[in-house]
Amino acid sequence: MEYIKFMKLMGKMNQRTNVPQPPVPQFEKYCKLFITDDMYDVLMGMKLTHNSEAELRSFYHGSDWGKCLYEMCRRGLLEKHYPKNGEIYYDLAPMLPGWFEFPLSNGEDNPAVQRATELFTSAIGLVTTMNVEPMRSGYAFMNNLNKLKGDPGHIDVALPLEGKASTTKVVTVNKELSCDTSSIYPSYQLKTFLESLADDEPISLMHCFCRNVRAHEGQPEKVTEPQEVCLCVGDMAHQIIEFGVGRAVTKEEAIKILVDCEKKGCIHQVFHYSCDMGCPTTAICNCDTTCCEMLGSYTRGGMQPLYLRSHAKPVIVHPENCNGCNICNHFCPTVATGFNAQTGKVFVEYQRCIGCGVCVTKCPRDVRKMVDEERVLFCKPLPKNLVREPNLKRQSKKK
Repeated sequence: MEYIKFMKLMGKMNQRTNVPQPPVPQFEKYCKLFITDDMYDVLMGMKLTHNSEAELRSFYHGSDWGKCLYEMCRRGLLEKHYPKNGEIYYDLAPMLPGWFEFPLSNGEDNPAVQRATELFTSAIGLVTTMNVEPMRSGYAFMNNLNKLKGDPGHIDVALPLEGKASTTKVVTVNKELSCDTSSIYPSYQLKTFLESLADDEPISLMHCFCRNVRAHEGQPEKVTEPQEVCLCVGDMAHQIIEFGVGRAVTKEEAIKILVDCEKKGCIHQVFHYSCDMGCPTTAICNCDTTCCEMLGSYTRGGMQPLYLRSHAKPVIVHPENCNGCNICNHFCPTVATGFNAQTGKVFVEYQRCIGCGVCVTKCPRDVRKMVDEERVLFCKPLPKNLVREPNLKRQSKKK
C-alpha cells in the first residue's frame, strides 16, 4: 500500500515536467525519507500550480503548520514564487530535475543523505539494466518520447564564455535586454544575462547534487573542485537562499564561477522551470560530465534520451594540428568527438554533438572552432552494447 501511495504522488509530480521519471521502487523509498504523512496530504490535495498558503493549509492535519511549510520549501517539495506585484504562491515541484536535488545540495552529510544517495544510485542502476529491448521501446511508448520531436528542447547548452572558443563568436544583441528573469535568452549570452539582472534580483549558489551522489558512490570526478557550482536565479534563487539550501552570490562571483568551471572542462546547461523552454530560467549548472545525471547517464547507458537546444557546433579547421592526445574525447559529454587511430583523423559525430564547446576549450592545439548553428538535438538512449565511456588515452597516429 505504501508503494501505491507514493506512486500516486510521483505520478502527480511527473505532470509538472517534460522529463518524467520512471516509478521504480527505490524512488518510493527516497520519497519516504523526506516526505511525512502530513506533507503527503498537502502535496496530494494541492493544485499543480498557483496555490495560496491558505489553500495549502486547508489540507494540513498536523499541529505545526509553520514548520511543515518551511520543511516542504527547504526540501524542495514546493516551488515558492515571489511576484513583485501580488501574493506569494506555491507550485508542486517535479521530481528530477526538481525536488530530488534539494536534500543533497545543501552540503550536509548525515544518515538520511547517505541513504538517499544509495537509493538514487540503485534506482538509476535498475533503470540502466532495463535498457534492453523490448523494455527500451516500452519505456519510450509509456513516456511518449516521440512527442518530444518538434518542441524546442528541454535544456539549453551554453557556449564557453572566454578563452579560445570565445574569440570565434561575436553576439550582437539588437534590442535592450530586460532585467526580467522570465525573459528567455540564448544560452551563449550567459554573461550578458547575469549582468542584465536587476541589482535586487537574487543569484544563489549551492552544492552539486550529481557530484554529491558520485562522491557517496566513491566514483572519481573529472573536475574535483569546487563542489559549489550550481547557480540559480529568480524565484528559485530566492527560495534556496531563504531556506538555507545554498547561499547568495554577486553577479561578479557568479560569472567567475562560470569561467573557472569552464577552464577545468565543465560545461554549462541552462534549465527552465519544468524543463519547459517557455518558462523562466531557473538554474545554470556547471557540469562535470562524468557526474552529471542528465549527460553522464547517457554515456552510462541510461534510459532517458537527451533532448537539448544547442546554439553552435564545433568545426574542424586544422586537422593537421592534432597530436592524438584525445583530451577532447575525454571531456566530450556524449563521446561525439575524438581522434580515430584507425583512420588517423579527428572526427565529430554531429548527431550526438551537443555544441557545448568543451572540445574547443580543452584542445591544446586549436584543431576546432565554434560556429553558429541553432539546432535541437534528440539523442535516443544508447543500447547497452553500444555504451562507451570517454577516455584519455593518447592515440597513435596512423603512419
